[in-house]
Amino acid sequence: MGFEDSSSSGWPGTDWIEDILLHQSGPKYYDQWVAGTLPWTSEQVVRAWQAFGEIANTPGQVHGGTRAELLTNYGKAGQPMFANPPGCYLDHEGSFITGFYTQDALGSPGSTTHPQPGTDFSFVPFPALTAAGQGTEEVAGDLLGMFHDTPAARELIAYLTTPQAQEAWISRPDSGQSR
Repeated sequence: MGFEDSSSSGWPGTDWIEDILLHQSGPKYYDQWVAGTLPWTSEQVVRAWQAFGEIANTPGQVHGGTRAELLTNYGKAGQPMFANPPGCYLDHEGSFITGFYTQDALGSPGSTTHPQPGTDFSFVPFPALTAAGQGTEEVAGDLLGMFHDTPAARELIAYLTTPQAQEAWISRPDSGQSR
């Protein structure tokens, strides 16, 4: 685990809580929580935090232990997977992390070989923790806004919303589509 990200530190921990809540309690409670109608003190939210605490605080579960969780940058947290022997086996991150992995060294320190998607790493879906979490996935999106209504801005937005532009976006290297 790596939660360090300068002034944005901690956000990877929120991703853990979100995934655990969704996969324990299901989309109904997740949507209520996101909407602000499920209290942070509810049974579902408390149970998600407790499950996270079991993972984060159990000796041997996190590479480097609890101190390392807070001091390790999220982009470097997966590097031990590529050491020989591996220092860890899983990294919970967004799909964009594949761009970081392909820059890491594969094997011993100083190696100039980089991990390759599908060969050295792959995507593992977050498991359903109960029947309520079966078949659920958390996804994110990008937001597009126009600050000056000009013909050029309208043309750009019209293009960016086409299937062709969306395909170009996700097919770029390091877009997170490497599974």
